[in-house]
Amino acid sequence: IFAQAGSLSGWSEGVEEVKCERVISPVKDVDMAVHIYGESMSPDIPNGAVCYVRRVTGRVIDYGRAYILDTVDGPVVKYLAPGSDDEHIRCESANKEPRFAPYEVLKSDILGMYRVVMCMKMM
Repeated sequence: IFAQAGSLSGWSEGVEEVKCERVISPVKDVDMAVHIYGESMSPDIPNGAVCYVRRVTGRVIDYGRAYILDTVDGPVVKYLAPGSDDEHIRCESANKEPRFAPYEVLKSDILGMYRVVMCMKMM
């Protein structure tokens, strides 16, 4: 799976297990590894990093932490914050350049939410 460290850019059918590659995780109890591309989460999560994630099944969001959102417009990695209302969630970048400004996503457009447990840069 690949996630964009930028803005949402296109339509997606969501994460499908048949399109996933099996990997050995360096940490326990993760659901998948996600390759990151883009600069919006640098330096915290650099382009080319692999994030090991756990699917969030409850309604509790640990705001300020990094998550992969699988949305109707594709997967994206962001820090999450409360949205302007109960129907939205705010996505924030680590990179504070203006081109990576925060944006909001409708909660109904989120197909899956995965909390980042660990990231590592592949050399």
